[in-house]
Amino acid sequence: MQCFARLRTGMRGLNELADALEAHFAYWTEGDLECIEASQVDAGEYEGFYQINVNIRFRAG
Repeated sequence: MQCFARLRTGMRGLNELADALEAHFAYWTEGDLECIEASQVDAGEYEGFYQINVNIRFRAG
């Protein structure tokens, strides 16, 4: 998942969102969908936004 914050608006909300997504999806299961782990990647700044990607490894079926 891609999470964005406008530059010069602070990073706290973006970090809290990325942390919450990582915590929620790490080892989460629903039916045949199993999330194995979640991690964050600091993608940096681009076109006026700061970006953090939350990567989720999963298996289905």
